[in-house]
Amino acid sequence: MKTWYLREYSHLDNLISWLEVNWRKASLAGKPLRVEVSTEGAKRSQAANRHYFGAVLRQISDQVELDGKKHQPEVFHELFKRKFIGLIDLPGGGTLGKSSSDLSSEAFAVFVQEVEAFAATELGVIFIDTKMP
Repeated sequence: MKTWYLREYSHLDNLISWLEVNWRKASLAGKPLRVEVSTEGAKRSQAANRHYFGAVLRQISDQVELDGKKHQPEVFHELFKRKFIGLIDLPGGGTLGKSSSDLSSEAFAVFVQEVEAFAATELGVIFIDTKMP
């Protein structure tokens, strides 16, 4: 998925140029482009980041063993991005979880709730004081 932020006229020119180059190829390949337009939602707060990366991921990392070993919070974050946000195909094969930094504050709150619910029900994590700020 390609995301464009239109903050100045040159950004619009870049988008139009990209569409002119790519729409016909995609259509002829039987994969027409889908264009969605929306305003950018508010980004999450520093407090929400601290909550997720500190309280939530740290407790998961401290309590869970996968494949017989403990993992750093960053590993769990990658796992959860892939599970709940989606995948990006890498050149040459492989995938990477889509960035959580692109989520609005509301979407990020839903993501954190999904992570906590999954961790509690599927991984047996017992959370202590994980109220979202």
